[in-house]
Amino acid sequence: MLKEDLDYIFTKLDNEINLFSEKKILITGGTGFFGINLLNAFRYIIENSNYNFSVDVISRNPQYFKLSNP
Repeated sequence: MLKEDLDYIFTKLDNEINLFSEKKILITGGTGFFGINLLNAFRYIIENSNYNFSVDVISRNPQYFKLSNP
């Protein structure tokens, strides 16, 4: 995902992202195309804002996921 895409997502969803504050999010299927992009968006938001939430991912192959997504 490009930085411009992540900026766009962040600016368009700023009010909705506030609903995640102080929450824990669970993502299943996090190693697929949609899951990886969703995780990248959440990571960008967490790293570039003051929002405080966590994301957990369920994967069939956690070792591969960690290697391919450090």
